[in-house]
Amino acid sequence: MVGTKLVERLIASGNEVVVLTRGNNRIVSDSLRFAHWNIQAGELPEEELADANAIVNLTGRGIADKRLNDKFKEEVYKSRIDSTRLLVTYLNRRESKCDTFVNASAIGYYGYDRGEEVLTEDADPGNGFMAELCVDWEKEARKAENVRTVIVRIGIVFDREEGAYKSIKAPILLGLGSALASGKQYMSWIHIDDLVAALQYTLTNARIEGIINATAPKPIRNKRLTGVVSDSLNKAILMPKVPAFALKLFVGELANALIGSINAQPKRLLEHNFIFAYPEIEAAVRNLNWNK
Repeated sequence: MVGTKLVERLIASGNEVVVLTRGNNRIVSDSLRFAHWNIQAGELPEEELADANAIVNLTGRGIADKRLNDKFKEEVYKSRIDSTRLLVTYLNRRESKCDTFVNASAIGYYGYDRGEEVLTEDADPGNGFMAELCVDWEKEARKAENVRTVIVRIGIVFDREEGAYKSIKAPILLGLGSALASGKQYMSWIHIDDLVAALQYTLTNARIEGIINATAPKPIRNKRLTGVVSDSLNKAILMPKVPAFALKLFVGELANALIGSINAQPKRLLEHNFIFAYPEIEAAVRNLNWNK
């Protein structure tokens, strides 16, 4: 979802983009081509990477694709660690023109539940699988030498077609929407357009280095989010809150991320004068619901 939108934005800005894919090599246009890589075998299309000015790594198995059992956790972990390690190993051989390495991470770094605590990029990591994953993921990215490295802790991405927002909107449209657990927990979200713009900003602004939180500057409590979405869709909320035990029964450990509170703030993006198109939830929801 994020990669596709980023490619579109980069090409529109006059860049030439090579997408690393598990599929076959193919040329789409003068500005876009796909090149095969095999993470498990440690194979990279080095002839393509040799001329790259920047590498953006968004690789990782979707955390919500399956129930978080031990086997799937290992898949999620390896998909992120192994891809990052492969790219960093290549970069450290100093055989490319690359001067910028942007690697994804997630606000899962802060754990599942930090209550009311304001979490800037300097906050300590939390506990649980997601925090442990992000700590190790970022550790691999930091091993890149002699290249400007930016690690982007991505919040809950709101896109009209895919991901979390679609899951929030669908039951509300059916009259089945409701807040989760207490409804008081903070959700650190970001509109897809702002995330893609922030990623491009890290590529073009040489002063940005290290960790950034890619979240809107105004996180929202779960109950209010449900209300804003329902108001925008002109739908009433008739259902009671979904209790925490029911969420845990249906989605397992992932429920901790749904009922926990993370109040992440994009301190460094704001310090670098990044301007959010959708800093507040009302405008973001209006755009997602009604603007094509």
